[in-house]
Amino acid sequence: MENSISIDEVIFEERDLQIFNIPDTKTKLSTLQNYFFPRLEILLKHTLGHVAEVYDLNPYETMTFVYAPSHREKAKQNTDFGYVHIGVGAKRRNDRQLKIIKKDGKPFTLHVSYLTFKVLPTGTMHVELMPFRQNVDDAHVAEIANLIEKHRDILYPLLSLAYISHQSDRSICELLPLNEAITPDEIGVFGIKLVSPKYYFPVASGSGFYELMVAFILLYALEESFIRVAEGEEPNLEFMLQ
Repeated sequence: MENSISIDEVIFEERDLQIFNIPDTKTKLSTLQNYFFPRLEILLKHTLGHVAEVYDLNPYETMTFVYAPSHREKAKQNTDFGYVHIGVGAKRRNDRQLKIIKKDGKPFTLHVSYLTFKVLPTGTMHVELMPFRQNVDDAHVAEIANLIEKHRDILYPLLSLAYISHQSDRSICELLPLNEAITPDEIGVFGIKLVSPKYYFPVASGSGFYELMVAFILLYALEESFIRVAEGEEPNLEFMLQ
């Protein structure tokens, strides 16, 4: 979706939230997509431009855009998730299986982590990194937890500077050692997440965008590393954090 609008012209206003109150689900989802996606895409592409500069990489080589709601006009079932988000997840690779195993022992074909800008009907926007959006096996949780634990001395101060916190009763590192069962509340859509502060509408340049972009750029280093782990590659987290 190409758009010539500048990031300085993008604004999310309180009146936009009225869309969440549309009673008909199909109409609501279509309207949410039409009103929010174009502006969120401008914000995302602008931020990815900075990601490319900071980390000296091309995010479009490995990443694809993720959207919610992912409603299609002719869909037989319309699911309202109660939020809008746009962000990045890893592209699907056909040349290898992922190293992540489902609880039933079968390998995942799609990556399980997302990094998104998220809008809530309460009138806020924040950045969210979800490392386990599906029910992964304990071994993958341990790999991710070990990765964060290994780099915590440099990672944690950076997360603090961006006011990023974890949203769960336990942090990812506290899942180690794996001597307790991982509960459903810690894995999946409502599980452990790393989140930026929430910024209330109106959100625009000079009013939230800068802080949100900083959080996204920092968390991109983790998202890229989670993808490498899932593909059986050595993560480049230390270099990226430096």
